[in-house]
Amino acid sequence: MMTVVERPQRTEARPRFSLGHASRLGLTLRMKLLIAAHVVIFIASQVVDEFVEWLALEIGLLPAQAAVLEVTIGLVLFLLWTACMLGWVRQGDTK
Repeated sequence: MMTVVERPQRTEARPRFSLGHASRLGLTLRMKLLIAAHVVIFIASQVVDEFVEWLALEIGLLPAQAAVLEVTIGLVLFLLWTACMLGWVRQGDTK
C-alpha cells in the first residue's frame, strides 16, 4: 500500500534577484532629478559652442567677447555639474 506524503506549502516569498545591494539601488525622486540634471547639463555642454556662435551673430559680439562668453558659460555649467555631483554624493551618505 502506498502512502501519500503531502509537501508543506511555501509561505515565504522567493527572494528577488538583483544586481548589487537592493537598498542602495532604489531611485528616489531626488536621485531621478539629479540624473536628469546631469543629462541636461551634459547636453548643454555639448552645444555651448553653437549657442555662443548663434548668440554672437544675433547681438553682434566681437570674437573676443564671444570667447569670454563661451568660457563663462562653460564655467557655469562646470559649477552646476559639480553641485549635482555633490548632491549625488550626499544622497548616498544619507541612506
